[in-house]
Amino acid sequence: MLAKSIYKADLLCAYQQNLLLSTEISTTLAITSNLSTTKMGRRKKAAKPPPKRKTIEKLDVTFNCPFCNHEKSCEVKMDRKTKTALISCTVCLEDYQAKIHYLSEAIDVYNEWIDACEAANE
Repeated sequence: MLAKSIYKADLLCAYQQNLLLSTEISTTLAITSNLSTTKMGRRKKAAKPPPKRKTIEKLDVTFNCPFCNHEKSCEVKMDRKTKTALISCTVCLEDYQAKIHYLSEAIDVYNEWIDACEAANE
């Protein structure tokens, strides 16, 4: 009798383990089947167009004259080979020459001219 109860207990334990294994297997199969079905039937997403480049505005080459106060009358000419820049007014014929380097722009020469004018006035 003791042997029959141990045998029944073993069978019951084995049955419960089989149930647990079968439920774990079924849940893992369900999860993997859900993953595979969600990726299979989708359409490809449309590629986004590349972002538009911002237009770079060129810096001014003509400026207001500090002596005669005419607008857009001073023009800057930069000679990168000799590393000099010449700014001259077309109305009053005032001019200024400055040394430049590879990073210099026309506005830098104009500002240097304005600074030199203010230094001469003091």
